[in-house]
Amino acid sequence: MSTINTNGINVNYPVPGINNSSQGFRDNFASIKSNLNTAASEITDLQNKAVLKAALDNGTLNNDMAGALISNATTRTFRASTYNLGNALSGTVLVDVSLGDVQYGNIAGNVTLQFGGWAPINTESSVILKLGISNANAVVSFPAEVVSSNNNFGVTLLENYDPLSNVATITAPYGVTQLNYQLKTLDCGNTISITPLNRPYQTTQIQTRTPPTTGYLGDVNGDVAVGESIGQVTVTNTANVPTVITANAAQFTGSITANVLNVTAVASGTIQANMLLFGTGVNANTYITSFDTGSGGVGNYIVSPTQTVASTTIYAKTGITGNVLTVGVQTSGTVQAGMRLSGTGVTANTFILENISGTGSGSTWRVSEDQFTGNTTTTINGNIDKITSNSTSGFYLDMPVVFTGNVFGGVTAGTTYYVKDVIDSNTFSITATPGGSGSTFTLSNASGTMNAMPITYVYVCTDDYNGNVVGPKSVGNTYTVVNRIMVDNTTGLVENSPITFSGNVIGGLTAGTVYYIKQVIDVSSVNGNITISQTRTNGIAGPEFELSTANSSGNSCVAYSIVGTDIWKRIQLSPW
Repeated sequence: MSTINTNGINVNYPVPGINNSSQGFRDNFASIKSNLNTAASEITDLQNKAVLKAALDNGTLNNDMAGALISNATTRTFRASTYNLGNALSGTVLVDVSLGDVQYGNIAGNVTLQFGGWAPINTESSVILKLGISNANAVVSFPAEVVSSNNNFGVTLLENYDPLSNVATITAPYGVTQLNYQLKTLDCGNTISITPLNRPYQTTQIQTRTPPTTGYLGDVNGDVAVGESIGQVTVTNTANVPTVITANAAQFTGSITANVLNVTAVASGTIQANMLLFGTGVNANTYITSFDTGSGGVGNYIVSPTQTVASTTIYAKTGITGNVLTVGVQTSGTVQAGMRLSGTGVTANTFILENISGTGSGSTWRVSEDQFTGNTTTTINGNIDKITSNSTSGFYLDMPVVFTGNVFGGVTAGTTYYVKDVIDSNTFSITATPGGSGSTFTLSNASGTMNAMPITYVYVCTDDYNGNVVGPKSVGNTYTVVNRIMVDNTTGLVENSPITFSGNVIGGLTAGTVYYIKQVIDVSSVNGNITISQTRTNGIAGPEFELSTANSSGNSCVAYSIVGTDIWKRIQLSPW
């Protein structure tokens, strides 16, 4: 309360009309002066202690409460103060809590954090720390005061915690560019607890991703991930469809000079492109690549390989030349992609990959195995075992799948099969053997309703990341015939190692998907070629990923491979 007292002032003095003593004036003036001095003292005290919205005239604003208690108050829209620690933090960084409730900065190198400016003992003081990560290799070290011995609120529970030389450290998990923490103390910073704000604790850091076997920078022992899943599909039909292909044959008189076949007389049949040639002096695996002046009868035709053959009787027959099947006569059934081929002279595990031209008799198809069928090959049997579903979206070669429900068609419920071929948007074939080398599983003709469920894996990291990134490798072209990818160089690439693509990807590749290098065709410092697979079994890359022909045309499509120890293991999840 104010101590100003006006009782000593005679408000009736002086009295008008009479002679008044000057002492009365002096007494009133003395009381007024005393009260003015008291008011000045109290105003000064108020100025020093009051909380103000703005600075007083001729003063500076200072709302430091000096630890005073504020109680039983209702507040609205209070704001936390912020402080910028720096945009390229490295070395020792002091976090002075008194400078801001929320402090932020960007980690550019290894950082050792120190803390100061905490509130006195027996009051809780806290700070929110927001750290951007521009250097994924950076190690952040905490002082000894940050609890590391208590597994309830200590640094030991943070993601990627590692006690390096008895110093509590963390690194950014894979793909993480921001780490936010709240730190609190009750004893002026002698013991500091820490809580992650934007990341899980170590015991709950289950991620949804499919890691490569080597992992990525930021992966550490104890990480757990659940692979991305492809939804189950409904199967309504299984079919075993046979087809018989009969060779077209021709007999004529002709000679070969270099790459030109000159036909002078035709005894029987009609000459076609891709016909295999047999006769005295004719090289093995000789075939007609295209028409010249001839169009099925007398005339010139282009052949491969080049050679010299005197005029003789030559026999021609349709079949498989290289990786092209030419259908002579479609005697029964329907030739289609995914069909397994067999017959005298046909290489085992030959499949039709895709249509080149036409349908039925006279059509041409790309096959999986390079070969040249012989003169004794008169009939090629085609057989396709296909499963019809509501969708094959997301399916890929060698993808594991199980069938559940009331199964039919010869498959066994709960058994793991592998996608042999994705025939179209609704049909696929399977094999019982992973890795791409197994034969197509033989189905029976049946219909019903069952489920096909792509396998999902749980991945467990059993070591810290120790790989080396090879790249970037610029992608120039992709080729559908041989499923090759041309990169600017293949230096450092290792077969069966993971590889990913980013930027403006081409050729049917998906950015960020993990593939595996199946073959490094040529080790070259300029324009080498590789093939890839989307799967790997027992350390070996699976079947070739089927590419489409494309050119990057200056677009920035790049590849990165990781060479290192396999740190991730996987556990198959089974339906029930």
